[in-house]
Order: sequence, then C-alpha cells, then structure tokens
Amino acid sequence: MQEGIEVYKVIYLLIFILLVLSCSEKKDQRQQSDVELKMNSIAEGYVKLVLEVGKYDTNYVDAYYGPKEWKPKEANLQIDSTVNAKLISNADSLLNELELLSEYKATELETLRYRYLYKQLFAVKTKLIILSGSVLPFDLESRALYDVSPPDINEEDLQKIIDELDKILPGRGDVAERITSFKKKFEIPRIKLPLSSMPL
Repeated sequence: MQEGIEVYKVIYLLIFILLVLSCSEKKDQRQQSDVELKMNSIAEGYVKLVLEVGKYDTNYVDAYYGPKEWKPKEANLQIDSTVNAKLISNADSLLNELELLSEYKATELETLRYRYLYKQLFAVKTKLIILSGSVLPFDLESRALYDVSPPDINEEDLQKIIDELDKILPGRGDVAERITSFKKKFEIPRIKLPLSSMPL
C-alpha cells in the first residue's frame, strides 16, 4: 500500500514538473512570437517602402510576387525633395522600430533576420540619398547598398581577366559584345516563361 502511494506521489510530481515546464515554454514562445510579429510588421513596411521607391526608379524592383494591393498603381514618377524627405523619414522610422527590438531575447534565426532587415532598410535609405542627388564614394556606396566591399583590383589584373575571356569566348572582336552574344544563347524567350514567373 505504501509503495502504491509512493508511486502516485512520483507520478503527481512528474505531472507538476511537466506543467511548470510547459508554462515556461509557453511564456518563452509568447516573447519570441512577439518579436516575430513586430519584425513581420517592420518587414511589411520595408516591402511597401521598396515598392514606393520603385515608383521613382523603375529599375529598383526587379520583380514582385506579394499582395497586389501593396503594389502602387503609379510608376516612372519624378521624385522631388518633399517626397524624398518623407521616404527617408519612413526608412528612419522602420530602422528605429527595429532597433527597439534589440532589447528582446532573440533566437539565432531571429537575430539573423534582424540583421538582414537592418541592412536592407539601410540600403533603401542609401538609395533615397542617392536619388536626392548625393554622390557617394564607390566603396561606401557598395557597402551601404550591397553590404560588400569591392576587391582591390588594378587595371593590370582586369586586363589579365579580359585576355583570358578573349581566349575562351567564341568568335572574334570586342570581348564585351561577345559576352553579351554568348549569354543571349541561354536566354529563355519571355513568351515561353510560365505566368507564375512573370514579374507583376
């Protein structure tokens, strides 16, 4: 009889521990999902901002597959200082919202997403600064827009690469023209592309 009571005590204790652990996990999930929800909102703001910038620079958005209602109807507009300042302010607001999330305890994946979003928003802001007429040094522009530092290559190194391409490309003449001609052989005609892969 005593053994039976002891077994029940162990079972109740295990159930209690599982309940505590379950509540603790739910609390952590609530905090993580809060970060995720806030990042989702910022990411939506980022996409809408990019689409807005695309109204003033038609080459800025290659393709868009998101909700149709997010895509602006206007295109190829001229940007003025008022619109530019408003868009930069929007980018700053999203960056500030994102910085507030640094107080949260985030998972590794959330941290990676945070950094990615930050760099993307910073790139949009840089693009707007360029659209306003500012000229940035090439190294700074490439880091701000693409998060890359250009390699330190001199003209002699570049000429070696061009000479190598000259040897392996079919035909004769200008290397740049031959590269373009070579690449065209692998293009899929637009008419043969499935509708799902066509940009909106």
